[in-house]
Amino acid sequence: MFLHRLSYTSSIRIFSRPQNDGPAERASSFILIADSILKQSGDYTYVFGTLKPAIFKDLDYVVSTWSDGCFDLWEKANGVHFYTLIVMRKGLIHGANFATRNGDTTRASTYTTTANTLKTKIDTFWSGTYITVTQRLTGGVQKAGYDVSTLIAANSGSLSDGFYTPGSDKILATAVIVESKFSSLYDINVNAPSYLGTAIGRYPEDTYNGNGNGQGNPWYLATSAYAELYYRAIKEWTLAGQVKVSSISLPFFKKFDTAAVEGTVYKVGTADFNTMTQNVALGADKFLSTVKNYALTNGSMSEQYERGSGKPTGARDLTWSHAALISAARAKAGAPSA
Repeated sequence: MFLHRLSYTSSIRIFSRPQNDGPAERASSFILIADSILKQSGDYTYVFGTLKPAIFKDLDYVVSTWSDGCFDLWEKANGVHFYTLIVMRKGLIHGANFATRNGDTTRASTYTTTANTLKTKIDTFWSGTYITVTQRLTGGVQKAGYDVSTLIAANSGSLSDGFYTPGSDKILATAVIVESKFSSLYDINVNAPSYLGTAIGRYPEDTYNGNGNGQGNPWYLATSAYAELYYRAIKEWTLAGQVKVSSISLPFFKKFDTAAVEGTVYKVGTADFNTMTQNVALGADKFLSTVKNYALTNGSMSEQYERGSGKPTGARDLTWSHAALISAARAKAGAPSA
């Protein structure tokens, strides 16, 4: 995910700062790199002399600033954001484990305590029907709160603990509501052929059209994020052995099984589970078909595609667009990115 964010911020001219998701994402990435190096080559000098100080510096910063307002990942709103807190929690939990393995029990305790505090705070973003995106807004775009970044957070910032994971109830409910906000907003979604999924943008109030202000468009990375979410959810349910429909997740499962009711249990190995997950996978495939349909024939993807014509627009060959597609493809193959 850190690569995704770098590719986006490097493509625009004006930077809104601070963006406090970055240090947490960098720390998570560096921990993966450090563990890989130690496993493959045992180069303790580089890991402990270069990576470890950088990891701890980033996570110490997260501990001291997590409750401060900052700009969101879109660089459009200043406040406290669901996405930022989710990736911070992930970084801190990874950091606590890394610190423990390397004998720094004081940092491990601090990171764990802060992560637990963040968990409580993150729960306050649940509105009762969907996950809101920002609290304590002090500047920037005013939103109703329907933002695809909440789903990107589940893909990139959740852990395998069921807390706002792709297959969890509140994420699934949010996915249905956010998609509904775009289904009739863009002309290309109206009367679209059945083999295409909904073209997804960042948030309904978006006015950035890739070249200036006007009307926002669908984004390749946002549409790919839906495909990735669905694939990840299927794997999550499969590993758990089952998934149970709740009052919160019912609207999602109704999309893929009209017979679903609150309390329905889909167990791995049953025909009902197979049919339901096949339908969800087909839904994910349709999102990827949308990405393919509006990409250039050589596979090139810009930042956005126009809401009326589907023509690519915005930053050319945006790395984040391609990275999001790769992440979705990995999830489809059953090996989602860490």
